[in-house]
Amino acid sequence: MGEKLDTVLPEVNWFTIASDYRDSIILIDIEHPRTVYQIDNDTVSRKDLMLANNYITYRVNKYNGTGAVIKYLILERFVDEYNNLIIFAKYETIGFEQ
Repeated sequence: MGEKLDTVLPEVNWFTIASDYRDSIILIDIEHPRTVYQIDNDTVSRKDLMLANNYITYRVNKYNGTGAVIKYLILERFVDEYNNLIIFAKYETIGFEQ
């Protein structure tokens, strides 16, 4: 792993991942490694994420309708002993929309 990821690993809440997730896709933003995002298996396949360089998604604020298209640059990935696909990525916002 790269130098940046080596500093992130100790900050990840591995206990939560081990106790709460099985056969999941977990995305960890290297800028905020304590936050764990579970990616819906119906949205994208594990196989595709193993080969991809980027993951693109969106978020919508349900109160005002503002949304953001978000691109994550995939830096590293591995499968843990609970068959979770763990992805370390860097967050990049593509655009906002109202």
